Amino acid sequence: MGKYHTRQATLQKTCRSPTGQVYMEGQIFPSADGCNVCSCRNERIDCTAMDCSPTTCLGPGGQVYKEGQSFPASDGCNTCVCTNGMVACTEIRCSSNTCVGPNDQVYTEGQSFKDAQDCNTCTCHNARITCTMMACETRRQVVNTCKGPDGQVYTNGQTIKDADGCNYCTCHNGMLPALT
Repeated sequence: MGKYHTRQATLQKTCRSPTGQVYMEGQIFPSADGCNVCSCRNERIDCTAMDCSPTTCLGPGGQVYKEGQSFPASDGCNTCVCTNGMVACTEIRCSSNTCVGPNDQVYTEGQSFKDAQDCNTCTCHNARITCTMMACETRRQVVNTCKGPDGQVYTNGQTIKDADGCNYCTCHNGMLPALT
């Protein structure tokens, strides 16, 4: 009679995550939060417990910025970014004789520009913007035609006889005043 050898099956230990994912004994994998690391040990999943809250940085004026967010440096010409809880800024040499005007437009020393109403003149001087303070009136639209008593349309400067045939009228900015 022959001898029979039986092989004993060796079962590999595994771990199952709450989502149903199966991991092999000793396997290391990222946790569901994307920040910590987990491993399969003795049919149990163990994970690190690091604080994974997004990092923030404190910028000029106490403003809080999120990880990866960029913002202007306090010098007004460089840019900073929040990286790993630290503020990193460009180090461009800034001219102290520039001004930042409306819509973040940069002006150089002595450069002039019109204000938003296109009425006053502003100038960049010693890193400050100064503007004239003239009272600005709203601009009227010029009317280039007039309607005569007969309903006909006339252009500015055109002279016509009045309905009585005695007086003359000249079209001026939409009006037909009588001329004698």
